[in-house]
Amino acid sequence: MLFGVPNSPDHLKVAARHYDGWIANGAGPGSIAKGRDILYRACERIGRDPSELKIYAMGFDMTQETLAAYERAGVDMVVGALYNHPGTALSLEQRAELHKHMVYDAVPIPEHTLDVLDKLARLSGVSR
Repeated sequence: MLFGVPNSPDHLKVAARHYDGWIANGAGPGSIAKGRDILYRACERIGRDPSELKIYAMGFDMTQETLAAYERAGVDMVVGALYNHPGTALSLEQRAELHKHMVYDAVPIPEHTLDVLDKLARLSGVSR
């Protein structure tokens, strides 16, 4: 089971003790790197091997540069938030606005989501 929480020491101690990984929802690579260090120290204090835990980032920025930064921060998997995503690179302000819409707006139609999936695959460089 995964635990989606901020990178606070108290939250990450719980993740280290009870869960299989951490979902860093909406956190940037810098915040995740700090959280990873907290998580790993918490594991070491209780005698748990930190490599047993997986770190997942969830966010809207799927550019190749950001994905590489997540990888450097120790992220094992990036989960793209698709709700109402335009399929293009986004500024921080645009990501904040999208997050608000993700919470309050209706679920997008499947055709829109499929179109965005194709666009994000090209943007992120994972297109096959």
